[in-house]
Amino acid sequence: MYKLIITIILLPILIFSQKLGDVIYLKDGSIIKGLIIEQVPNDYIKIQSGPNLIVCKMDEIEKMTKEPVAPVTESWYTYWGLGFSKISYPSEMQELMDEIKDQEGISSASTSLDLLGFYWHIKPKTIGGVVINGSSERIQNETDDWFQINYYISGGSIIHYIDKSFGSGPFIRVDLGIADAVFQDSEGETVDSENGFGVLAGGGWSWDLGGTRVLLNINYAHRIIEEETYRALGVSIGGLF
Repeated sequence: MYKLIITIILLPILIFSQKLGDVIYLKDGSIIKGLIIEQVPNDYIKIQSGPNLIVCKMDEIEKMTKEPVAPVTESWYTYWGLGFSKISYPSEMQELMDEIKDQEGISSASTSLDLLGFYWHIKPKTIGGVVINGSSERIQNETDDWFQINYYISGGSIIHYIDKSFGSGPFIRVDLGIADAVFQDSEGETVDSENGFGVLAGGGWSWDLGGTRVLLNINYAHRIIEEETYRALGVSIGGLF
């Protein structure tokens, strides 16, 4: 919210202080804005576009122009995501969970979430930071009695964009950190596990909406907690702001 307030306050200054920047129109319809820092005739150009250093072959370029370009001010990002997950438990616990869910009147719901993610650029197309990834399953009967188990990985995370520029196209993600579990039920009981180890790997596709990136994630999480292994496949939609 405060980013929006600052932008509104500074908007008149930004409008009147805009400088001309290089704009590259590619034959595939892409548009790259920034500053050309190297140009080799009939071969390639290098353009600095925000945090990205992009190399374009001359035969890929439709035209090059000078246009007003607002300065790039992003130095950090926050990330939040929500979706669903499929959790695999240790064998004996998996059998028990399956028996409970097979009973009449029992429903279950699983979710995947990312919260409190904060990232900074470590390379033009790579950001690193911290995030909490969670997977949870809630079991409930017809009388609204329920229990829920939440699994977390809290630690470091890296997101790397594979395409030419940061914020759009395919990306990969790797998280590594402390894993733990929390049991809760409708009686108000809460039980925390001991800390373990967790790793998450995955990727997806990102759309740049102009300062906000929407990320479709498909991730696999592997958690070892109290010498037991818990796995989760998660699909989620997130926002990188």
